Amino acid sequence: MGGPDQDVSETHFVLSKKTDPSDRKYPNFSDAEEIGNFSIGPEREYIDGTANLKYLWKREPEGDPGWNLNLGYNEAIRRDRSVHEKMDNLLHWIVRNKHKFPQNPAAKPSSEVPSAEPPRQVLACISCGRSRPPQR
Repeated sequence: MGGPDQDVSETHFVLSKKTDPSDRKYPNFSDAEEIGNFSIGPEREYIDGTANLKYLWKREPEGDPGWNLNLGYNEAIRRDRSVHEKMDNLLHWIVRNKHKFPQNPAAKPSSEVPSAEPPRQVLACISCGRSRPPQR
């Protein structure tokens, strides 16, 4: 050990229990709410707003809906599958709409303010089409 001339200090270890991200309350996806929108142009460029937004209008259920899935197929603008867009357009929208996100991380987000940090299980729900995360 140390002699009388040496400084001997104690080492303290602090253990803290952080909450597991999977313990957070998950959002309910049954009621969709639009917080913003963007479009993709004919050349796959980002367009802020609803310029190319299309809506599906459901007809009354009276027999055959008359949907011909081949109609317009030859005139469709094809996406270059060698270009991987990933989440670039979504991230572009987030950068342009920073005002919709909380400035103070300690502030409690309201229903109008989207969270930019969803738990991994929530992303799995969105991408896999499940309404609730799997239970552990």
